[in-house]
Amino acid sequence: MLEKACSHLENQSFEYFAPSRHETIKSGSGFRRVERLLFPGYIFVRCDVGSNDISALKATIGLSRVVRGISDGPGIIPDGFIEELRRSINRDLLSAPSLSEGDQICLIAGPFAGMVGEVMDADSNGRLRILFEMMAGARLLSVNRNNVEVQSP
Repeated sequence: MLEKACSHLENQSFEYFAPSRHETIKSGSGFRRVERLLFPGYIFVRCDVGSNDISALKATIGLSRVVRGISDGPGIIPDGFIEELRRSINRDLLSAPSLSEGDQICLIAGPFAGMVGEVMDADSNGRLRILFEMMAGARLLSVNRNNVEVQSP
């Protein structure tokens, strides 16, 4: 549905942003890389709220609704926020956060993608030592910082 919505937004000359990242997932007996939205179900669209743009968005195939703001009008996000989000994604800051000992992380790439573990330590080369609880007991694994995301407490 995302591809359909993006195609229709382009046809209507709307500027949009659907931030995503690549993840490795288990598929059958192997693994494959897929693109996943950072905010599943949401596309940021630049439009003029004083024009007919909102009506056009509501009628766009692939979009189900426009998020409402406080005053029952469309939700408005400052341009600065979107630009900083774009820069962060380009710098890989969303997938490579500052991590410290004890943080809970989830692997998003590699053969252990989806596993949750605890950061034991980090080195200056961007590698983390992660402790995972497995059926055979606890295991330490060294992974690249770009292949993890922080888990909510």
